Amino acid sequence: MSFLPKSFLILSIITIVATPSIAQLYSCKVNGSIIYTDRPCDGSASPTSASSQITTQPPAPEKLSQSVAKEEDTRAAVKIEMHYIELIDQQKRLERNLKEERAKLEYELAILKNKKKDANNNLAGAVWEESISKEMEAVTQKHMERIEHAKDLLEKKKAEREATKAELQKYKEVGY
Repeated sequence: MSFLPKSFLILSIITIVATPSIAQLYSCKVNGSIIYTDRPCDGSASPTSASSQITTQPPAPEKLSQSVAKEEDTRAAVKIEMHYIELIDQQKRLERNLKEERAKLEYELAILKNKKKDANNNLAGAVWEESISKEMEAVTQKHMERIEHAKDLLEKKKAEREATKAELQKYKEVGY
């Protein structure tokens, strides 16, 4: 025997065995609620023809479009909430960077001030002290530019976060 006839025979047996169980469907009224079962109802419930009551019709187009719109609104709300959380993380990162930049400025200035103390009260020491002062000015300017840039970015993130928070609040008021 080849493989094809065996599989055809098995498929035929499964179809014959499964068909009667699919055809036996009961609708029973129990405690005022209709339930569907594959077994006959007990004595207190009344069996009815379930096949006439079961429909496979799709939902009405207006209900479907309302459902799709609600799902889209929910997705939009989730997307906004995720963006809001991301903005909080970015804001925290910027605040940390700003703090680190200020600490770097203080550290570098402290090192230069210590160098300045070592300058002797002679011509060579005065020249060295002047070069250290110029270096301190350059370090201060470099870090202040970075600090100002970080402050600007932080303010923009705060404003974006507040706008996102207001948009998210609108969705929450509607119930999403």
